[in-house]
Amino acid sequence: MVLTLKESQNKLRWIKKRLSEIKTKFKQNEPVPVDINKLVQNAVKLILSEEEINIVPTYQDGIPTIYIDENKIRSVICNLLSNALAAISKSNRKNGQISVITDVITLNRIQYIQVSIEDR
Repeated sequence: MVLTLKESQNKLRWIKKRLSEIKTKFKQNEPVPVDINKLVQNAVKLILSEEEINIVPTYQDGIPTIYIDENKIRSVICNLLSNALAAISKSNRKNGQISVITDVITLNRIQYIQVSIEDR
């Protein structure tokens, strides 16, 4: 099959359009500046706002804004909160407690942001 110049150009435009759509659909999220404390606080509201569980938040002031894939980290934090909630629900305790802590730790002179979620 031989294509005319116009048909070839149309086909090429179609291919470029499809490639663009595919790249957009499967594009990985770019790192963006994120305030970890706000991200964690919003996740707590999203997952635990309707629950009758004692939430003990300890958010360290002054945690620097960092560049991360916000959606992936939010997903991890929501998963940890859901797991803590499930563990408390399985234990059939009415006085369950979830501690949510953000902190900056230093190991080998390198600073890391730590998020801890503990259920009791």
